[in-house]
Amino acid sequence: MCIIAAYFLMSNFPEKKTLLYGENPGEMINFRHYNIIILPNYQLKNFLTGVAAWSLIPTA
Repeated sequence: MCIIAAYFLMSNFPEKKTLLYGENPGEMINFRHYNIIILPNYQLKNFLTGVAAWSLIPTA
């Protein structure tokens, strides 16, 4: 499901900086440099409180 969301968002908002989960493994990421971050729901617990201003969790 993340791949569909990533395709849709990257196609419709090409000017936005997008980070896909797994692109930078083992590297510290400054989330403030990205407008859109796509990651699986089991990774949400690893975020600090208040980092995500908006989130979409699609369900099938």
